This record gives sequence, structure tokens and C-alpha cells, in this order.
Amino acid sequence: GIIAGEGSEELERAAQTLASECNVIGMTAVAAGDMVAAHELLKKADILTDTGGLVKDDAARLRLRAVTFNNLGCFYKRRGKLHSALAALDKALR
Repeated sequence: GIIAGEGSEELERAAQTLASECNVIGMTAVAAGDMVAAHELLKKADILTDTGGLVKDDAARLRLRAVTFNNLGCFYKRRGKLHSALAALDKALR
């Protein structure tokens, strides 16, 4: 069979799903108070949706990026890091 390569629809779908799940599970970890796991998962979503990351479809990438930065804002707020929270929420709007 054909192996999914860079630029394949299969890889794109998988990257979008992974970024989405990192956000969902990351926020579940925030709610449970597991800040180490939450931060790791949200940073993975950040990397996946960054320019040059695995999510290539621009509309999907920007949507997932906004969700990721919103979630990072919630994460930092929960940790009492209000400056970092505000910076992440500002990025979510851009």
C-alpha cells in the first residue's frame, strides 16, 4: 500500500485530530489539577498548529491555534500567571 507522506490528506486529518485531542485532554487535565500533563498537551497542540507544523490547512490551523491559545490562557489563569494568561488570550484573538 501507499504510505502517507507529508502533504497527504490522511496526515492532515491525523494532525488536526491530534491537535484537537491534545486540547481536549489538556483541558481535562487542567480541570483535574494535573498542570504538568496539561502544559505538555497544550504545548504539543501549539507545536502542531504553528507555522511549519503538521497542520497545513490554513483555515483549520488558525482555528485550532485560536482554541489552543484560549486554552493556554485558561491554563495560565488557573496557575495564577495572569500576564501569561493575557498574552495567550491576546494571541487567540489574532
